[in-house]
Amino acid sequence: MRILMFHFFFIGIGAVFSLNVTGSFWITALLFLVFGIIPVFRLNDYHLHEMSIIFSTMIIGISIVIAFILQMK
Repeated sequence: MRILMFHFFFIGIGAVFSLNVTGSFWITALLFLVFGIIPVFRLNDYHLHEMSIIFSTMIIGISIVIAFILQMK
């Protein structure tokens, strides 16, 4: 339970950043699903604990790239 709270805390930080940067709820929801929900069912507690900060960093990085692409239109 403690690991799930740790995981969703960092994924939540990444999702809030993604929503602020991209301004799109659907992109944020997709990133939250891919990096937040699916790994909970696929990884064991040890790997989930290791990968939570990496997943959060990936959400932030991908949302910055998407924001740049949306600005170029």
